[in-house]
Amino acid sequence: MRVAILPTGRLEWKGLPTALERLFPGHTFTAVPSAAEVEVDPNCYPLKGFTDSTLGANHEAEPPPVAVNLVQRAYGAVHAGQPEQSFDLALIVDDLELFNAHQPDRVVQVMRAAALAFLNRFQTPKMRSRVATVLRQQVSFHLAAPMVESWFFGDPDSLKRAGVPHGVTVCFGATDDPERFVTNDPDFLTAAQADCPALMAMPTSRQKKLRPKWLGALPRERHPKGYLQWLCRAPTLECCTTYSETHAGVDALKSLSWGALLSRPNQLGMLRSLIEDLTDALGSPPSAPLAPGAVFPLTSRHALPPSPTLRNL
Repeated sequence: MRVAILPTGRLEWKGLPTALERLFPGHTFTAVPSAAEVEVDPNCYPLKGFTDSTLGANHEAEPPPVAVNLVQRAYGAVHAGQPEQSFDLALIVDDLELFNAHQPDRVVQVMRAAALAFLNRFQTPKMRSRVATVLRQQVSFHLAAPMVESWFFGDPDSLKRAGVPHGVTVCFGATDDPERFVTNDPDFLTAAQADCPALMAMPTSRQKKLRPKWLGALPRERHPKGYLQWLCRAPTLECCTTYSETHAGVDALKSLSWGALLSRPNQLGMLRSLIEDLTDALGSPPSAPLAPGAVFPLTSRHALPPSPTLRNL
């Protein structure tokens, strides 16, 4: 089967299709927008997500246009003009982000509202019914919590491929759930901008653009990307880190050890729901067995609300 992946990050756009093809061999995964689209317009990817700020009740009443656009693009992927161009399944994948880590239920409701807003663009009940059927059968929405980099902390080899130097101590263990990422690394938690002298030497206008994630306002102990940047810190570089999402990060994601990640019992519920969804749609199990554990119910294919809008919502 042919699966379209609609990620909202460049790391996922470049690396997730390959990673999932390794988990479900025999099936094809393609990122949207296509490589041909990106070649024409490099700024058209990744698709914009809607979780990069705190969502409120107003977003449920009036979903962000970027969320509606994700549904529209997913529908277009499985309902292309020519049958040979259509995908069998479309998966929207967005980071939960720390802004909304406390309210995944609201994120899910906003996506449901976005699907309904897209349906309301069709004027006749007959057309709305046809489109609704396509969405319920062929389009899913899944979350990486709090972001895709958290998966790397479930696979030590991924951290090495992401650039963490040999011998650097990583304060995150096999008993920690990557989707509930927390590190107690004392050096990381007490670090300051002064630990990045090359950054400090830059004009103030440039510092904000180059400042690593761990110097931001969000709780750094819960920020896997920020901690990964810190583990790969390089004080002599203006960005203060050697970690690059679109290079070493992509290599780490493409070659992710699914065996190491999925052997962690009772963890990674959101990722489990994605794998459950794909297993059901593709009719084949993943190449790496899942250790015992529950899926995340809000995005589970088998815990649908009374009136679902997508395959798993």
